[in-house]
Formats: sequence, structure tokens, C-alpha cells
Amino acid sequence: MKLFGRKDAEEESQEIGESLARSTVEEFGEVVDRIRDLGIEAFELEEKLLESVEALEGISNPDLRPSLDAAFILAVDGLGKGNDILLYYDSAAEAVTRAEQLIDAEHRNQGEIEGNVFQHLILSPSLELLNGAKQSLKKGELEQVHEIVAEVELLPKQVKEECLENAELYRYCEDILEGLKRDGVGTQEIEDVMTIARTAFLSGAFGRVGELTGVIERKAVELKDRHRTAVHSLREARNAVNVLEIKGVNSEELDELLGKASNSLDGADYRECIDLSNRCTSKAVDIRRSHGTLAERISMLREESSRMRTQGESVPDDVDEILSRAEQELSQGNYQDSEEDVEIASLLMGRFELVS
Repeated sequence: MKLFGRKDAEEESQEIGESLARSTVEEFGEVVDRIRDLGIEAFELEEKLLESVEALEGISNPDLRPSLDAAFILAVDGLGKGNDILLYYDSAAEAVTRAEQLIDAEHRNQGEIEGNVFQHLILSPSLELLNGAKQSLKKGELEQVHEIVAEVELLPKQVKEECLENAELYRYCEDILEGLKRDGVGTQEIEDVMTIARTAFLSGAFGRVGELTGVIERKAVELKDRHRTAVHSLREARNAVNVLEIKGVNSEELDELLGKASNSLDGADYRECIDLSNRCTSKAVDIRRSHGTLAERISMLREESSRMRTQGESVPDDVDEILSRAEQELSQGNYQDSEEDVEIASLLMGRFELVS
């Protein structure tokens, strides 16, 4: 009886062991099936499942006796790895769901970011990444899923930081523009570049904004230098003309050059202003030199005429009239006519002296 009881216990233990091994192998098979259904490649698990089934059925042994312990060990090991894969898959699926929720939240609350920038740099790339994450999830590329979701989560922050940086750049350019206006510098060239920079900013072309900021800085320096030179040149021209006017000399040509130069300055055509101003100054210097020479000759001829009369010498009656006319022409800036009258007066006085 005792022997029979011991045999029953052994049989019962054998049955329990077989049942445990079989149920574990079956559970392992169900896990592998779930992994297959998810589209995840798991060749190592499938081979391990096959080994556990063969051990359970005795196929792997020469005597065709089941290896329950081997089947159980293989199934337990496979179950652990399979469940890890499923857990990792669930984690990846949750990450995708989290990314979807993040995109939705960003879309509903994009803050101060312009619509075009949000669409171009956040929404569209995020949706594209999300689609890639879903495709990777279907393929079972779980590590790739987490990497992509990490990009989706980081993208809005990066773009917002870039937006803030470029907004600062744009405001800096606006400050440059306002500074030029306060200094009286024509800003059309800067405003044209600013228009391009704003378009780049609103479209999210932040690299272009940085490039255009450099262009605006250089143009601002150039414009300020040209404006300063133009103002200085025009001031010199006006001073040169004022000196002549103080001497009683007026010139329509100089007035015209000054007027054009002033208009060019107002129109921010600084190169033209500088050219016209320099021409005006040069012309005024020539006029002052010519005026001085003619005025001196007229004075000498008057002194000579007075000396001749004092000494009882005859002087042509029209000499004084010619010299007065020469003075009037000189004051009006008609230097050629004035010089001709001076020559006539000189010749008349010389001829009369010869005759007498």
C-alpha cells in the first residue's frame, strides 16, 4: 500500500509538473501571438517558443520523452522577454498618445507665435513626426518610436525659443530704424530690408532673419556715414555761398545747385547731394577768386581815373559809366560781362593816354 501511495504521489507530481510546463508554454505562445499581431519582429522569441514546445512534446529528445523542466525554463525565460516587449510596446503606444495630446494642446494654445510660424515650424513637422512614430510603432521599431516622440515633445520649446530670439533680433532692427529716423537719416533702404526680414520671420525662416539683421546693421552704418558727409558737404556749400552774398555777390547758378543739393538731402539721395554740394562749393570758390580779381581791377581803374583827372589829364566820359556797369555785373555774378567792361574801360583809358 505504501508503495502504491508513493507511486500515486509521483504520478501526481508528474502531472502537476506537466500541467505547469504546458500552461506556461501555452501562455508563452499567447504572448508570442500578441507580439506577432502587433507586427513586431521577434525571431528569437519564436525560436525559443519552438524549443519549449519541442521540449514539452519530447520531440527534441532521441527517446521522444518530454523534458518538462527544459520546457518550463525556456517558457519562463521567453515569457519574461515577451512581456518586456509588450510593456515596452505599451509604453511606446502611450508615448504616441501623449504626443498626439501635446500637439492638440499646442494647436489650441499657440500663444504669441504667429499662425504661419506655428503651422510651418511646429504643427506640420510635429504631425509628420507623429505619423513616423505611428509607422514605427506598427513595425515594432519601439526605440525609434520613443526617439521620435522625444523630438515631438522638444520641438515646440525649440521653436518658441527661436521665435523669441528672432523677435529680439527684429526689435533690434526696429530700434536701428527708429534711431536713423531720429537722426534725420533717410530709411527707405532699411525699410525695404525690414519688409523682407518680417516676411522671413513670419514664415519661420529664422536663419534668414539673422542674415538680414547683419545687412541692416551694415546699411545703417553706411547710411549714417553718407548722411553725415552729405550734411557736411551741403553746410560747406551754403557757407561758401553766404560768404559771397555778404560781399554782395549773388549767383543764380549757385542758388540752383544749393536747391538741388538740399532736395537730394531731403530725398535721401546722399551721393547726389554730396556731388552737387561739392560742385557748388568749388564754383563759389572760383567765383570768389574771380570776384576778388575783378573788384581789384575796377578799384585800380577808378583810382587811375581819379589820378588822371586830378592831374588835369583827360578821361573818356563813358569810363565811369562802364566801370559802374562792370561793378553792377560783378555783384550779379555776371563775371564774363563784368570782365569785358573792365577790359573796355582799361583800353579806353590806355588809348586816350596815347592820343594825348
